[in-house]
Amino acid sequence: MSNVKNQHYVPRFYLKGFSNNKLRVWAFDKTTAKSFPSNSGNLASENYFYDHKEIDEIFGAKFIEKSLGDIEDRIAPLLTRLLDDFDNRKVFKIDEQTKAQLCEYMSIQILRTKAKYTSDVYTDGTDFG
Repeated sequence: MSNVKNQHYVPRFYLKGFSNNKLRVWAFDKTTAKSFPSNSGNLASENYFYDHKEIDEIFGAKFIEKSLGDIEDRIAPLLTRLLDDFDNRKVFKIDEQTKAQLCEYMSIQILRTKAKYTSDVYTDGTDFG
């Protein structure tokens, strides 16, 4: 994996679902109370957000980013198919394996939000940065 600098806490494939054909998403700046179009690659991300020296020394470089990427690669086609079926008003059934994958994805997504991730990393007395 290359040196990933811009690391998303909301997966890019998820943001693309809200974008227009130019991959732009409407964003809202809470500080200025203004909305604006933005490239989906620039939203819900920070440089080196998941980089932690101690974790990378134990598990390998970019461990968290790679692990999240692996999960996203598995779930993106599944979510795309489900959303396409929904948009086309198709009836779809979700088997047990698919349910398990969706549960895994949703659980991890909750944990990787900026508020949750930074509060868990920095308020438990353990500073991995």
